[in-house]
Amino acid sequence: MTVKQQATGENKPVAKFKDKEEFVEIYGAFMKELMSHPIIGPKLKRSGIVVQFQYTDPDVQITVNFKETGPDPKVAGVCAFGDAPWAPEVTFIQSADFSNRFWQGKENVIAAMAKRQVTARGSIHRALALIPVIRPSFRIYPQILDRLGKKHLIAT
Repeated sequence: MTVKQQATGENKPVAKFKDKEEFVEIYGAFMKELMSHPIIGPKLKRSGIVVQFQYTDPDVQITVNFKETGPDPKVAGVCAFGDAPWAPEVTFIQSADFSNRFWQGKENVIAAMAKRQVTARGSIHRALALIPVIRPSFRIYPQILDRLGKKHLIAT
């Protein structure tokens, strides 16, 4: 941590997820909101990509498929926790803690890949091209944490 970060409180350590159930509750709500968002959802759908996120601490896997539409046509894709029937085109491996900070706009995935905090395999350039599309979600994710009573996970 830099002197500036210490002085301003930036990148202050955030509490970790209590367990897998808490993680799934939060990310389930977040993915639903993201895929049904009137602006973000259609842009994600147009990408037609299947992305898998493998998290540690807790160990959870999420696969998001923007090629398929679920039962609600207003939702941009489908999401599965654990094993999924779709082969991912890109896989990101990271800690759940990193992901929590990333979705709050506190982490840079490209810098994290260079530092090996995030490992990526597959069509990385297609997934990274979605960063401008998902940037508005950096405001949505903390709202979901607040709505679910998970303020201990909000980064300051």
